[in-house]
Amino acid sequence: MMTADQRAHRSARIRQELADEGLTVPVGALGDLLVDELVSARYVEVHEGIRPTYGALIMDGLPADHAVKVPYPEATANDIRALADGVLTFVSRDISEPESLAIVALPMQDEVDAISVAMSTQGVIVQRHDAGTITVIYSEEIWVNEIFTWRRRPVARQRAIEVKRTLSLPSGALFALVVDLLEFAVHQLSPEGIGTTLVIPINLDHVSSTDGFSDVGVPPPFELRATSSTDLHLLRTFLRVVDGACIFTIEGVVERTQVKLDASSRAQTTVSPEGGDEALIGQMVLLRPPRVRGDCRKRRRAR
Repeated sequence: MMTADQRAHRSARIRQELADEGLTVPVGALGDLLVDELVSARYVEVHEGIRPTYGALIMDGLPADHAVKVPYPEATANDIRALADGVLTFVSRDISEPESLAIVALPMQDEVDAISVAMSTQGVIVQRHDAGTITVIYSEEIWVNEIFTWRRRPVARQRAIEVKRTLSLPSGALFALVVDLLEFAVHQLSPEGIGTTLVIPINLDHVSSTDGFSDVGVPPPFELRATSSTDLHLLRTFLRVVDGACIFTIEGVVERTQVKLDASSRAQTTVSPEGGDEALIGQMVLLRPPRVRGDCRKRRRAR
């Protein structure tokens, strides 16, 4: 069990690590709670050689529509932490209350689920995952810790505005599709180390041609829609075992998979054959999951 002196020293160490990487801990009580929970997440008690998953919700008041607090008046903070798996159960940290156990309404299996809660509550979510990766999820960014190295990642919805402005996309169904697939790429494919290219046609005349494709691929074995969370889960599973790009219709239906895109002349001179595809900006929106660093999860080379 961690002593008070150990917790204090480890808190100071984590604060310094974050400062070294330019990650700013909030000033005041919420920042203190965040660092305290990062210590708990990093130094989870080992049982039979395994450090279990862990999670904490840090906010000034936990909305009842997101989680239910379970009273354990006789339980210690360590007792409560032992029950927090970071998916369905979390340690609830509030400025004005001691630690308590919270059961969330929506299990946080994916980053996008945790981001949704962070955005709607303006709270902070700390999660320790199976492989030991620790994430700190804010409404506008994500901090990731792998093997004592910290880095910052974007939240897809924040970047969607930049995509909209850069490509002059109108508001409406097309932009909503871009947001859905950007979240899918950044918050579901990237953490799993799944490499692919998601293609949304802007120039609809291009869809019926094979210009820009060195291999037109094949239709999916069944209909999959970007608007369905179940379908996106199936697509994520499918993309673990195939290469190539996915072509979507303007309605968000997967039209073809395992498509090989022609490389532009610029890509041929600047990108190695193993570096991926580059093509057709202006005719299509190309979305890729960011490459994952570290060895926290199985990675596949982006095609």
